[in-house]
Amino acid sequence: MNNSSDKILVVARKYNDIFYAISTSEWSQCSKHYLLMITDRLDQNEYPMQHLFDKVWSVHAELSHVAILKQVFILSRILNQLDYNLVTISNIVTVANLYILNHTKTAKIIMLEDGFMNYYNFVPSNNRIKRLLMKLLFINVDRVYKKIGSCYLLEPNRAKYYFGLKKQLRIDADHILKSVPLSMNLEGKSIFVGQPLYLMNNMSVDEYSTIVNNCISQYAIDYYLSHTMSSKKENVVCEHIDMSSLQLTLEVLSSIYNMKIYSFSSSVLFTTKLINHKTETFAVTHPKVDTIKSDNMIYDYVNGFVSVN
Repeated sequence: MNNSSDKILVVARKYNDIFYAISTSEWSQCSKHYLLMITDRLDQNEYPMQHLFDKVWSVHAELSHVAILKQVFILSRILNQLDYNLVTISNIVTVANLYILNHTKTAKIIMLEDGFMNYYNFVPSNNRIKRLLMKLLFINVDRVYKKIGSCYLLEPNRAKYYFGLKKQLRIDADHILKSVPLSMNLEGKSIFVGQPLYLMNNMSVDEYSTIVNNCISQYAIDYYLSHTMSSKKENVVCEHIDMSSLQLTLEVLSSIYNMKIYSFSSSVLFTTKLINHKTETFAVTHPKVDTIKSDNMIYDYVNGFVSVN
């Protein structure tokens, strides 16, 4: 491979898509770096390390089927401007992402860790509308899969959903911290990682807030980290961590600090542990919250299960 001529496109829906991409061996071998952000609840200006890229684009994620076609039109205009031969991406399921990968006819695809998706027998949705959209956009999924040369994973030996050659993902914290300085010390601190269970479980936002507050009080937890899809009606009485202002993720922070992580069933209970074995993670149980099943990857990595009164 002619390293000096390699040009890489990083497709990012979340912060880790950038952090993981710059931690690959391919990143440092490329002469040009491009960033394409697919934004939803995160503002494009909040995405970290944009100054490392030669060019940056942002496209708003769309949910409606008609809007997706508009989004694809914008993506097409951007992709036609670019000359690249490598693409990094974590989610290869959405129509927009599949369009990007299908469009890159000559580029090699590098798949990145996405979280839970990689560690069970995941089957992408294939409903009638999605099939119709892919047909209209001439997306050949089999061709996309064949172009995936490698997949960087935090735990390659346990991966079930991946394509290409499995590679060990190691976060390049030194590189990241040169661009994103630390603004708070989390050594030895405990964090409750929230999940909007009121969107799925039979509970209200107030009930959720009460359960979390009881856990924070019972276990003397220092900080609360809300989910990107959390309701503004949450009333959690605890100092909040704002990841958008830190421009970091718990995965990156766990490579720097030894912390305690509490959550009902967030993937950070195992991702942070895989990155730093000194991280202590605890799955929180409550009668109104579904119990983690024994075949869930979290079950094997948490330090323990803690109940809330």
